[in-house]
Amino acid sequence: MSTTIPKGYALITGSGSGIGYELAIGFSQQGYSIIATDIHLDTLAKVERQLKKNNASYQCHALDVTDPTQWQSLKQALDEQGIIPDVLVNNAGIGYFAPLQETPPAIIDKTLDINVKGIIYGYQTFIGAMQSDNKPRTLVNIASAASKTPMPNMAVYAASKSAVEGLTDVIAMELAETKVHTMCVHPGIINTPIVQNRAMIGNAISDNQVLRLQRHYEDEGCHPKDVANDIIHAVAREQRVLYTGPSALLSGIASRLLPKRFMDRSLRKQAAAVGYL
Repeated sequence: MSTTIPKGYALITGSGSGIGYELAIGFSQQGYSIIATDIHLDTLAKVERQLKKNNASYQCHALDVTDPTQWQSLKQALDEQGIIPDVLVNNAGIGYFAPLQETPPAIIDKTLDINVKGIIYGYQTFIGAMQSDNKPRTLVNIASAASKTPMPNMAVYAASKSAVEGLTDVIAMELAETKVHTMCVHPGIINTPIVQNRAMIGNAISDNQVLRLQRHYEDEGCHPKDVANDIIHAVAREQRVLYTGPSALLSGIASRLLPKRFMDRSLRKQAAAVGYL
């Protein structure tokens, strides 16, 4: 572990894979000391190995973002070191691919608990400390282009990411008189493991659909590193909203300008073409 004085501390949830992994590496390369968290110890060990290899300043903590007591335990561990996150990235998230009628209650609860409650608990845990010394800090919440242009068979995921967008809007207003800057990120088509886990895909979705959708993400999606770099640069610019990755900005524009019925028809056509339907 490096003893170099860090530029600041970046706490990232879900940092064992995908965008979270690349954020941990990217922020460390910008001189931040990394607080990497994940519920999966094997993937957390993977990012730890890379941070150690890069001679980064870091620490890793197992964290279930749905458990407020684990958030408090993490805060206590950081308090004992005199650490307050300068950047808190609420990145942990999951998606389930199935018709809403066939989505089990346990999956509904799990998706909302991780994607929405996980952000709320992280915010409630650290926002007091982040405001305590009137120092500029940043809160980053990862939503999705799905909050603008949702796809069929992704209802609960889209609902959760719409909630993240609304939640971040309210937080930004509540923090307007503080030095804590708030940013909502809307990734577009990103080739991450969130679309490669068959256990998170309902039985009603055929293997052919899965293959077509995975091919679409592989062919059209950008690497998570590209998203992470955009987020890191946007944090430096104190950007309020970030659209990143293929189709993300277009999704935001289209949702504002196009009639709803036209949007629905266009999205269904696109969904059928790539495998959502």
